[in-house]
Amino acid sequence: MSAHYYSAEPICPSARTEVRVRACGLSLSLVSDRGVFSGRQLDRGTHLLAEEVRPGAGDLVVDLGCGYGALGVIAGQLTSGPLLFLDINRRAAELAAENVRRCGLTGRALVAVCDGLDAVADACADLVLCNPPIRAGRATVLRLLEGAARVLVPTGRLGVVARTSQGAETLARLMGRWFGTVVTVARGGGFRVFVARGPMC
Repeated sequence: MSAHYYSAEPICPSARTEVRVRACGLSLSLVSDRGVFSGRQLDRGTHLLAEEVRPGAGDLVVDLGCGYGALGVIAGQLTSGPLLFLDINRRAAELAAENVRRCGLTGRALVAVCDGLDAVADACADLVLCNPPIRAGRATVLRLLEGAARVLVPTGRLGVVARTSQGAETLARLMGRWFGTVVTVARGGGFRVFVARGPMC
């Protein structure tokens, strides 16, 4: 795991690049780097999630495992609410913070280096968006999603994307531990997008 993007400190040298992100009718230029997830382009799963699970006006949105911040930045253009960008990867969080500034979201965004949601356990989120680090292992993924259930308001939503070939259906079933409903809202390109509502607690 030391060389994985789900690591606190990437071991590969930095080589920053510009990424053109097109989603939800937006065209954004973001900065990315080596050592973060899908650093050269917006991956198909993240694009599908952004298109299918959009924030409401004024929603507090959490980009959980934000990478360079594409999901949160897109959401920030669609809502006037506050934004939280969270990632264990320090390089990813630094990139997300830079992209927040580039896109004019500084006044309502918080970027934090943390493993999951424990550092913001008192947050009251309307929407959590997550392309979970499947290769980090099931235990890590489930811990992250359980944390999302704890910070969502009663009417809140968790949007998750996963590859069908990497156990998306199993993941949706396991999410039922913490959510009253888990619904498939989109399929495409080998991915499935789920929306979970109604924390069981």
